[in-house]
Amino acid sequence: MIDNKKGVNSRKSVSIVLIIALTTSICAIDYYENIAKQSAICNDMTTVAENDADAIVTNIVANELQSLSLNVGNECSPSQINVYGDVVTYENIGEYRGALSNMGREGMGSFSWNDGSEYYGEWHNDCMDGEGILNCSNGFRLEGTFSKNDFYEGEIFYSKSGNDYTYFVENNMIINEISIDYKNGSSYYGTYKKNALTGKGTMEYKNGDIYKGYFKNGKRSGQGYYKWDNGASYKGKWKKDKMSGQGTYKYQSGSKGKWIKGIFRNNKPNGECIYKAANGTKYRTKWSNGKCKKVTRY
Repeated sequence: MIDNKKGVNSRKSVSIVLIIALTTSICAIDYYENIAKQSAICNDMTTVAENDADAIVTNIVANELQSLSLNVGNECSPSQINVYGDVVTYENIGEYRGALSNMGREGMGSFSWNDGSEYYGEWHNDCMDGEGILNCSNGFRLEGTFSKNDFYEGEIFYSKSGNDYTYFVENNMIINEISIDYKNGSSYYGTYKKNALTGKGTMEYKNGDIYKGYFKNGKRSGQGYYKWDNGASYKGKWKKDKMSGQGTYKYQSGSKGKWIKGIFRNNKPNGECIYKAANGTKYRTKWSNGKCKKVTRY
């Protein structure tokens, strides 16, 4: 006589084994392909941020701007000023070409310093005052609004080692925002603090990946959203450039998995996570160091 109850239990055991094997496979293949790819990019960009961007944020820009005298000859005595047609020379400083009013610079004009720096823009009461562009001999270019010979508001452009940097000035002070176009094709826009990319920012990588979120000392740390060029994404906590903490990883289109939500550690699921297959079925999964150890229906 056939034991039907035993047969049913046997089929259930086989079914559970198949679910575990299938889900483990699903949770691993597409996910780890993206993690391996992201880790390589992460290492590349960390090197760029530490060795290029961070080194010049305050050490060069702030110090150079503080040392800009922007002396346009206002303190020169009459004997040190010579007028030749529309050219006014200031002894040991430079020369001015442009509009004059009562021997004072007024309107549009340019000033060329003896060191090679040059300003072109608006003048008022014999001072750089209004919209203008200042090209400095040290490689900086300032574009924006000047007020009584000070750079009051606008952008500062600078290039170093093939990378292009843009700094922002408000109320005669450099604010903690920066835009970087790296020579490798990647770019960053966001905040910085004490020579490091720190705070909220967006990094667009050369291969099309993008990260929007928080950084600390040049590394992704805190809440952030990372999207791979293949369409996969992760939204959640980061620590030292790795997915660590509560988060949700969404698989790329065409994968057998839809998403996995739970705790991550060092770029791997760890502990209890909810896994949703592409067909809509949900599972409770338990992970240890990136390996799926247990699966049950949600």
